[in-house]
Amino acid sequence: MENRGWEFEISTVNIQTEDFTWRTDFNLSLPENELAEFPNIEEFPEFDAVYEVGQPILGRKQFKPLGVNPETGVYDFVDVNADGFINSLDAQLFVANAQDF
Repeated sequence: MENRGWEFEISTVNIQTEDFTWRTDFNLSLPENELAEFPNIEEFPEFDAVYEVGQPILGRKQFKPLGVNPETGVYDFVDVNADGFINSLDAQLFVANAQDF
C-alpha cells in the first residue's frame, strides 16, 4: 500500500494581553492511498472481490446496476460471469470514494 497526501496547519494568536490569550489552531489533512501491488490477488477471492491494484484502498468493487425489474420490483445487476447468481464475483464496477457508496 502506498500512502501520500497533504497536511496543512495554521496557528494564530488572535488576542494576547496580560490576562487573556486567544489562540486558534486549524489542521487540514488530505490523505490519499493506493493498493500499489498485491501479487496474485486473484488467488485470494476475499480480497480480489473488494480491492483493485492501482485504486484507493477505501474504494470498493460494486455491482453494475441494470435498474429495477418491472416484473419483480427488485433491482437487477449485471451477472458478469453468467452463472445465474449475483455474488462477489460479479462486483466489477470500482467506486473510488467511500462517499459514493
